[in-house]
Amino acid sequence: MWGILLKGLALMDCRAIAGLICAFWLAGCVHLPDAAYPQSAAGQMDGPITNSTPLAAVIEKQQVHPLDPAAGTPLLDQAMIELAKTDPKNRYRGITYNLT
Repeated sequence: MWGILLKGLALMDCRAIAGLICAFWLAGCVHLPDAAYPQSAAGQMDGPITNSTPLAAVIEKQQVHPLDPAAGTPLLDQAMIELAKTDPKNRYRGITYNLT
């Protein structure tokens, strides 16, 4: 009799633990981090640009425009111009990254 009772409790414990794991897993998906805002909220961001400023707000504040393949300017030159708008103090100018 005790063996059946212990097996039943062990099964309930496994189900309870699995339920808690699922609940925590789902709860972790609910809240967005501080820097994640919808693109429509970019105009509502006031103050200076910081590390936690959403990209949509940086694009709007710095007036960064999408690249135009039909323009006479090569795309790489357009990209350099638009990226320079996001770094007004030239802190990252000339810094390269090994992306291979």
